[in-house]
Amino acid sequence: DARRFWNKVTGFQSNHANDQKRLFELMKQYKERCDRETRGEAYIFGSSVPEFDEFLFMVTSETVREAGCLQAYDALSVEQQLELKDATWTRISQDIGEREFAKLTPEQKSDIDLSLWAGCCMHKELNAFKGGVNAMAEFWWDILFKMGLQSHIDLGPCKLYNRDNAASAKAAGTDAAMRAEGVSFGGAIKLVSLCGAIFRHKDRKRGQQDSLRFFFDLKVGFIICFPDTSNSHFQSHEEACVIVIVHLDLFIEFLDYVRDNKGTRTLNHMESNVFKGLKDIPTRTELCVVSLYWLAISVPYMREIRGHAQCTDNALLLCPLHQRLSAHLETLLQNPGLLLDSDASWETATLDGKMWQRPEAFYAVQQYAPSLPHLRELLIAFLIGARATWIKFSKEFAPGGALDKATPEQIEEAWLSVTNDLCVSSFGTWRQQSKANPTLSRAFYLRLAPPPHHEHYLLPHSPDFGQLRISSEYHLFSVIMSVQHQMDSLPANLTTSYTSVASALLLSNIRAANRMPNKDRPPLSFFSGTHFPSFSLF
Repeated sequence: DARRFWNKVTGFQSNHANDQKRLFELMKQYKERCDRETRGEAYIFGSSVPEFDEFLFMVTSETVREAGCLQAYDALSVEQQLELKDATWTRISQDIGEREFAKLTPEQKSDIDLSLWAGCCMHKELNAFKGGVNAMAEFWWDILFKMGLQSHIDLGPCKLYNRDNAASAKAAGTDAAMRAEGVSFGGAIKLVSLCGAIFRHKDRKRGQQDSLRFFFDLKVGFIICFPDTSNSHFQSHEEACVIVIVHLDLFIEFLDYVRDNKGTRTLNHMESNVFKGLKDIPTRTELCVVSLYWLAISVPYMREIRGHAQCTDNALLLCPLHQRLSAHLETLLQNPGLLLDSDASWETATLDGKMWQRPEAFYAVQQYAPSLPHLRELLIAFLIGARATWIKFSKEFAPGGALDKATPEQIEEAWLSVTNDLCVSSFGTWRQQSKANPTLSRAFYLRLAPPPHHEHYLLPHSPDFGQLRISSEYHLFSVIMSVQHQMDSLPANLTTSYTSVASALLLSNIRAANRMPNKDRPPLSFFSGTHFPSFSLF
């Protein structure tokens, strides 16, 4: 029975997008529905013959009543009659299952309906960093408003216009200039994004990456590989800020070298933007703030999540870590000198109390700090924004939540990985394969080469699948296909012919519900018909 699979699902992990949270709620509702149906059917089939006959009579009466009358029922086609019978059977089975479920103890109910969700810790850190960056942008606008300055040029980071917007911005007072001003940005993140396009171009035949390596080898005796900010690489922009602030003078000198070696003796527009941004004081301030946050929070947090100092491999046990993180951010807010003072120590500044990941980055910030008048205020603004985002994206650890009420045994039973690598890596493999083989279907791909992590979730060739955890929609699809593949290989007395149909239809229903607006999403009865009983009611 395919419904036994969903009774074994205990946990769900994904990113923090609303559609993924909605998917978890739908899965949780469907799991409860499957339990009530199977519980009700177990009671029905375990009843005496007179009781069973009475139940069949009740189903028949309800079916005819739903049709309107006996003549209306007889006028239906065979398919319509079967559909009506199945719906009535399911509804009555659920009612009986609810009645039997109500007889259980609270502890038994909690174990049966156990469904815990945890967000990927990598996405938590990523969004917290983004919250801090947004807070930096708001900080500059707040100062502009308080000081009554006319534009961002008067105080904040210089705008790094693209070629078209730069031409439009010169026509001051026009609509085109106002539009160019509104859609153009500056600051550390914009700067390192442009740096990535120059110093690590996605096309190896373009960009200055080779020249940069030779230049660093000549100047400092080693080469660097600039972070890949052109792609969605985790913490690439933070690492780029660190590299830029550490080697700021060398990057400026390198751009001078690039300009002098061109026949026109001029930098192109993007290179000119980078050159201007490297010399801009507010942009340097943002580079220093991001570097300090990376040293104090980002790297220590990921060390405890997946490094050699990993505190646990169960995301559901990370509540103490996030409480300590929130407390440490509050400490830094109360005393920014822990990061800014010349005698600041990594023992009190970093989250885990371990040495700076890159001590030279801390010393580079100390070198430029005297020339950055807004460094302290900007650091505080960044930490406030990051702390607010950390709280927002760690709600599963909040007091009174489902995780807080779960017992240690339930938390261990619903084990979830600290990061969503299972989903992301599997999806990346599928994306590459589908690109190379456009006609390859997901079902065929998963049957030929199921992701290796499936063996951790399913017991091969066994009708008892154990406890299962799901990581996002793609992993859900992968597990369903693997379950289908294994159940198809079982002896006939251990499975049913409609298992794969039910699993595939369930995923289709969940996806369809996710594509609907919230107001149009159907209630729990939306999943009616996912289970096809193989017996007749008459």
